Amino acid sequence: MWTTNEVAADGKSRTGSYTGAVDDRYYPITGNPDGATFAYMKDGTFAVKDKSGKVVQTTTYALSADGNTMTLHNTYHMPDGDVTRVAVFRKEKQAE
Repeated sequence: MWTTNEVAADGKSRTGSYTGAVDDRYYPITGNPDGATFAYMKDGTFAVKDKSGKVVQTTTYALSADGNTMTLHNTYHMPDGDVTRVAVFRKEKQAE
């Protein structure tokens, strides 16, 4: 399961969440007003489809050897061509 909090281009905040298996099947993203679905693929990638069923994002990811850094390579499939983005996440230490 994951949960995301974001601020859209119009300045409005929204929260979305997803729960699903690693089974190549698409599941709804709860809280997504656009009707998007999300799938974890058995090959270790994931993808997002819009409400029409078109794949609009594909992502590969890598976890560092120490397990503290995850790097995502996102490709957004836009009408005018693909746009890529790399995002790096670092694990925070838990307060004791």
